[in-house]
Amino acid sequence: MKDPNFSPMFASMYIGLCDIARRNGYALTVHGTMNLDFDLVAIPWVEDACEPIILIKDMARLVGIMDGQIQHGIYKEDPIIRPHGRKSWLLLMGNGAALDISVMPKIS
Repeated sequence: MKDPNFSPMFASMYIGLCDIARRNGYALTVHGTMNLDFDLVAIPWVEDACEPIILIKDMARLVGIMDGQIQHGIYKEDPIIRPHGRKSWLLLMGNGAALDISVMPKIS
């Protein structure tokens, strides 16, 4: 028998995270195994998609890891810049799980 992992928890969170992404003008997709962290990619979908940090803060509030101060759940407010201009944030949850969210750049 395999050890338990966070996959069921991550799967149950997706609907709420997807709703936040859509309200902010993004499509949200899952990337990765979902064992230790939840790898997500947000893709700007409409012209007036919000700034990425707004999306990240809304998602952090949904999963209960932010109570008004950025250091409570977002590892760093400044994103890590990834290939192709992708920005990523790590949202740490108190139970050892994390959301690793990449946001694709908006192109005018």
